[in-house]
Amino acid sequence: MRSKSIIVLLILLALTPGIAIGSGTPDKPLVFFAEDQRSDAHPHRLRGIEIQVGRFAETASTVLVEAFAGKRTGQTGPLELSLSDGDRELMAVLDGAGLIRSRAFAGAQAVSGGRFWGSSDRFDVHFSEPVRSLGFVVTDLGDKGGDLNLELTLVDGQVLKLAVPHSRHLPDDPRAAGLDGQIIFYGVTALPAPAVSVAFVPLESGRDFYALDRLMVEPLPPMQIAPPLSVLAQPGGDQ
Repeated sequence: MRSKSIIVLLILLALTPGIAIGSGTPDKPLVFFAEDQRSDAHPHRLRGIEIQVGRFAETASTVLVEAFAGKRTGQTGPLELSLSDGDRELMAVLDGAGLIRSRAFAGAQAVSGGRFWGSSDRFDVHFSEPVRSLGFVVTDLGDKGGDLNLELTLVDGQVLKLAVPHSRHLPDDPRAAGLDGQIIFYGVTALPAPAVSVAFVPLESGRDFYALDRLMVEPLPPMQIAPPLSVLAQPGGDQ
């Protein structure tokens, strides 16, 4: 019975431009998901992606983005990231397996710019300040049967584990030949507590090479960010 439910879910994911999963309650974050299939005629058809990115952005007060455009091809971790909307900036450090690429590789490719972070193993992103929401675009995930999990470390020490869905196409499945380079958006908000880092953890290390094309976060409003200790300790302040 469970296998039938999984098949139904995959069919829905393949046919639906995008879905929101969850109720956004403290014990169940709100997840936004879309998967678009690439074709030679339409290499970057992103209807479902655009819809879900828009819905994700509507839930956030501010969305800061890193698209890897200014990174040097071949760079590896630790890699300094700058997530920005043009007015506000949040720094982060990406560390772990992978490198910056400017050319498509085994179906993994850039969508929003000329470069992407490519990996088939675990890597972590540590934020300079806590974030309330997280979203990202990846390409070519799952065409080799690989599964990706997220591990978000929250400010209270909890680790929230989430599985990134996709239509699974195994290497010996003849349908997979035309589905190389599928594009996925995954976003999560209404977290139980703000997150300080996220780990991208494949179920099988080295099995499925994919591209992280765009990383998005919603930062805490400025008034919710604690001032540095050096400011609190200035003369004239409460000691």
